[in-house]
Amino acid sequence: QISLSSCLACPKGYSQEYEGSLFCLPCIKGEYNNISAQSECWNCPANTKNDQLNATSCLDCVLGKDSVANSAKCRFTSIPRP
Repeated sequence: QISLSSCLACPKGYSQEYEGSLFCLPCIKGEYNNISAQSECWNCPANTKNDQLNATSCLDCVLGKDSVANSAKCRFTSIPRP
């Protein structure tokens, strides 16, 4: 029998929508979570990317590439960012 008092918080890179759930869900590509015990993962901001599951951060796009929010990859752009 599982006791709610014995539940552990989900680690960084994972979320748990409901307190007391049995499983932690990994953040999907394009999302991250850098704080433990969170109920959701956050979208990577524009001009960043994350192509890994259970990420704790997003990476900046390199010069000459950009992305929209929640991206797993950066794409080539014809207009350089300032």
